[in-house]
Order: sequence, then C-alpha cells, then structure tokens
Amino acid sequence: MRYLLTLILIILMLGGCSPKKAIAPDERGMQAVTEPYAFITGLTSGTSWGDVRYNGAKIGWGTTPVIAGGYVWYIKYQGTYPNLKTEPVKYNIATGAVTSLGTASTSIMSLWNKIDATDNGTYLVGSFTKTTVKRNGSTTTIYYANNAELSDDGNWVFYVKNDKAYRMNLNTKAISVICANGYVAEVATNKDGSMAIVATWNAGKYDLYKWNGSLTCLGTGYAYYNGVDMNVEGVFCYSVNGKVYWWDGVQKIIGTGVFPAINNDGVLFGNNGNLCYYDLGDSTGEILGTYGTAVMFCSW
Repeated sequence: MRYLLTLILIILMLGGCSPKKAIAPDERGMQAVTEPYAFITGLTSGTSWGDVRYNGAKIGWGTTPVIAGGYVWYIKYQGTYPNLKTEPVKYNIATGAVTSLGTASTSIMSLWNKIDATDNGTYLVGSFTKTTVKRNGSTTTIYYANNAELSDDGNWVFYVKNDKAYRMNLNTKAISVICANGYVAEVATNKDGSMAIVATWNAGKYDLYKWNGSLTCLGTGYAYYNGVDMNVEGVFCYSVNGKVYWWDGVQKIIGTGVFPAINNDGVLFGNNGNLCYYDLGDSTGEILGTYGTAVMFCSW
C-alpha cells in the first residue's frame, strides 16, 4: 500500500507553504520514535518528498528524515521522474557534512525509499527489493521486506514480507512472525520492541491488531486506513475511516484527518489541507499551517 503510494508520488510532486508557528529545535523532542521523523513531509509518513530542514534552514531535498545520534538521516532526491535518483545520506548537525550511505539509484525498483536510525548508530535503508540494516559494523540484508523500522534501542527490526509482519532480533538474527492475518500493510513498534501495532488488509477492508507477545484484535472492517505510529511509551495513534485516534489503553478520537505521527508530546496529522497538532498533555489542538511542506516535529 505505502509503496504503491510512493510510486504514484514519484510522478505527482507535492507543493506547500510555511507553517504558521515557528518552533525551536530540540533534538531529543524531535524524535518521533516509531518512524522517528524529525520532520513530516506532506504528512504521508515517508511517501512524499520536499525540503528537508533543520533549525529552519534547508539542508537537502528528500523524504523520510530522521534525527538520531547528532545526525539528520534522510533519502536524498536528485532530478525528476523518469530520471529520478535517490540516495540515503546522513547530515552532521554539528559540522554540516553530508555522508552517503549507499549508491544513488535510478532503477524504479531499486530506488531507496525508507531510512530509520537510532541514537546508538544502528540504521536501516530500504528499497523496493531489499532492506539493509547496519549495526556495530555488521550488515543484515532482508530481501523484499517492506515498511521496515527499528525499535528505538536498536535491538529489533520489524518489517512486512510475503503478506506477514515479522520481528527480527538483531543480536541473534532470530525471526518470528507476529501477524499473518490477511495482507499486512504496516507495522509500528515502541522503544524496546516489546509491542507492535499491525494494520492488515482483508477482503477490501482494514483491520488493526496489537502484538505484545500475542495478538489482540483492536478493530475490523475499516473502509479507510491512513497510517499508524507509536511513541516510546507505547501510546499509539492511527487514522481509520477519516478519524484520528489516540490509544493508551482507552481509545479517544482527537480529530479528523490522515497520516498521524506521534512523539511523546503530541500528534501531528493532516486535515482538509491543514497541518494539525494535538497536545497529549492538555488535550488541546491547533492548526499549524497547510500540509505539503516540511515541518519540524519536536517538543512543542
């Protein structure tokens, strides 16, 4: 599902404008821990692209930026379709130096389209055909793994393959299936990999599951699904049937919209062309501006 959207958005470029609120950067707060985006570009959780910014300044053009370990990690875009190139890179916040993490790709099926990283230096880069995890000098390659992401402690990688959701221990390389109920679209995890949320597609509808050693169904038969994310504390948010939900043991509707992204302070999501923020602490919300632009996701 996400990769189909990526292919579409390679052809259709998103525009945008500046958000209404200036936000001081805070590296620790910027990290949205499941897919730890320092910025949300187009609120599509990595399926669109635009300016990558740090401290208000443009540092590149690309998608899925992550802040971890003193770097901004992102997929750098060069050129335009059908001559588009993508390259995984990391930007040193202290020096401004940019380091390549892989060869720039041009083939549509080998385009880099996902990056994730942790503070201890573990990182992964994914393409349509493989996901590569670098950890403590070793390399783990998982072929045809989609939507892969790391736990925040760098010990686990979760991914989708052959219509199932998998969990791999990066220390032992042990792999287990955590969900095989229908076509798995996406998986999100918490800080230590002890919990995951899995979205599946079955008979034209979407179902949601929670995994924490065993699988629990959270809801079935959703006509529309627009993303799930989880923070270090295991609170998660998701968008189904046009509504954005926050769940920490009790489900709560926090607004209408698409593509939510969460950190430990609040939730960002898109609603009718606007970028919205919901404060988990005082249960208030506000419109920050229009979405389709790169936006800092930090301590508000």
